[in-house]
Amino acid sequence: MAKKSNTNVIRQSVLGKAIVNYFRPTYYFKSISKIDLKYLRDVGIKNIICDLDNTLVPHYIGIPQRKTINFINEAKQNNINFFIASNNTGKRVERFSKNLSNLDGFYSNIKKPLTMNLTRIMAENDMNIKNTIMIGDQLEMDILAANILHLNSILVEPLFDESYNYSNLTRFIEKFIYKRLARFNALRKGEYSSLESNIDNKIL
Repeated sequence: MAKKSNTNVIRQSVLGKAIVNYFRPTYYFKSISKIDLKYLRDVGIKNIICDLDNTLVPHYIGIPQRKTINFINEAKQNNINFFIASNNTGKRVERFSKNLSNLDGFYSNIKKPLTMNLTRIMAENDMNIKNTIMIGDQLEMDILAANILHLNSILVEPLFDESYNYSNLTRFIEKFIYKRLARFNALRKGEYSSLESNIDNKIL
């Protein structure tokens, strides 16, 4: 019985560590407005790959809001290139992005958490894992993709709660991931990051 119990503990530990490795963001903030772009510049970030829906604007907003425009303008002022990479359709992403004069590029149908298209974007724009960071609102899409690529990442709270549209399985998986991250003190809902405390612990 003791041997079986020890085996279960080991399995749980291995699973927990795997979840931390794949789903823990480098940083966690309430919104993009809380991100210190000057600090990112100072530690070597030159490129941002950002999700669109519920990260920059709620999914039902068709054009950039002032805070989105200001955020991208501030990135440019800090010599950081800004790219949108969305799983949404080309029509949606293009309609939104064409209103952003300071945008360096936009990409649709990315199929996150698969990384093939993200790898292509990085190659086309001379990005590498040390000078690029991903921003998104979903652990199982944006953060998982970033961690597979060994990129630094920023998780933000969704600007609109779409959990009612999720299947029961998707909701279960998301809750399971958050619970495991909390158990390993890797991430807790509502406990946001300090930039200085995290970046040296990952890639840069």
